[in-house]
Amino acid sequence: MLKTPGFVRHTRPRIGRSSFSTMFFRLPMAIAALALSSCVVQRQVVFNEAEARWSAGTGSGSIAGRVFVVLQNDSERVGRNTTLDLAPATAYFTEGIQVAFARNRRLSPGDPRARKYVRTAPTNEEGEFEFHHLPAGEYYLGTDVQWSHSFLDADSNEVWLKEVVPIYTRVSVKDGQTVKVTGWTYGRQTSQ
Repeated sequence: MLKTPGFVRHTRPRIGRSSFSTMFFRLPMAIAALALSSCVVQRQVVFNEAEARWSAGTGSGSIAGRVFVVLQNDSERVGRNTTLDLAPATAYFTEGIQVAFARNRRLSPGDPRARKYVRTAPTNEEGEFEFHHLPAGEYYLGTDVQWSHSFLDADSNEVWLKEVVPIYTRVSVKDGQTVKVTGWTYGRQTSQ
């Protein structure tokens, strides 16, 4: 299991709801730490609706798991009461994952037709989630884990930071199968 880089980056937090829809269509919350890059990465992959169409159907597959990150000190932060997004692992959504999560860059606005192929599910207090009635195929799951903490500065003033860690994973689902998600790939942690 990967560990987050700890509290190393002090940039502006993301604003708004985190989701694949946000990541692929508007400024992603996870990528608002654009002190690293002031430019928008232009999409190279055109949305191909035929490539994603299979994912809009109904099937007998399921995905279940828990949203969490493990910090350097081995403490765990849970993605409580957040929204998890599920998108088909097409070339279009793969580009979004590679740019937004892996390279921590802002991607140009997406094709509005792609929105209907993104499913969402809430997490509970323990960060647990479930997706049911999925057609067999490859999917990306993604969301953010957020929490706040405080410390005293040099003048003994309490300073609060909001930490945000974008996470994702790729899952293969077969008909009649329930896939259990037990680990995540982490994007770059941001703080304010």
